[in-house]
Amino acid sequence: MKANKILYLLFATSLFMQSCDKFEYNHYQVDLSDEYMNINQQNINQLRNSGSDTIKLALIGDSQRFYEGASKAVDRINQIRDIDFIIHTGDLVDFGTQKEYKLIHDVLKQLNAPYITVIGNHDLIGNGSKVFREMYGPYDFTFMFKGYKFIYLNTNAREFNFSPNVPDISWLDKQLADTSSYKQAIIVNHVPFNNDDFNPALRDDYYNTINKYPKTLISINGHNHNYVFTPSMMGSVPFLNTSSPKNGEFIILKIWEDQFTHRFVNE
Repeated sequence: MKANKILYLLFATSLFMQSCDKFEYNHYQVDLSDEYMNINQQNINQLRNSGSDTIKLALIGDSQRFYEGASKAVDRINQIRDIDFIIHTGDLVDFGTQKEYKLIHDVLKQLNAPYITVIGNHDLIGNGSKVFREMYGPYDFTFMFKGYKFIYLNTNAREFNFSPNVPDISWLDKQLADTSSYKQAIIVNHVPFNNDDFNPALRDDYYNTINKYPKTLISINGHNHNYVFTPSMMGSVPFLNTSSPKNGEFIILKIWEDQFTHRFVNE
């Protein structure tokens, strides 16, 4: 009788373990429905020209695990009229898991306007590189809006062992070269060029490339988790670093002709 009880317990335990295996979450899985695939292109396709020559953007970045703060930023951005779209400067997630990616998208999809993101260094951790490609698309891409060219560039050099192709300066140069095809260019990346995580061998090349062409309006970055604006000096391209939305912070950027203004919103 005692042996039968032991066998029963072993059998029950085996069934329980098998049941658990069926429901165990695999951090390396990529299994997405259409809603969670190719989000950047889906959102680019939603962009609409309001008829005004002015572009009005909200900028956020480094949302990572700040779900409450990101939700607060979303609510506050939604209260502002005439936002054309939202730029996210990368580090959507912290550890690169599909679960994190879906959680932050479920927050950001509550925005009244589309959001378009560049890849951040934390987005590449673990299986994150694969999840990002499936959910958002290429690391480097461009799109046009109201005649302005938005250039999204992967600058996360450390995660690529400081490869000579990260950032891809040759690709960036080609995007900027035909200045007759756009009014102004806006460059979006995660790691700023003066940060230790930027490829030091390409730092001067990046700076010289964006300043070589007269229609590069601004370079927008994230990574540092704090708002910093570096104005133009002697005609150089200005830099704008976004804050994390830990406490609901974001930036409003207005662009018209060859000018822009911005406002940091933190309360």
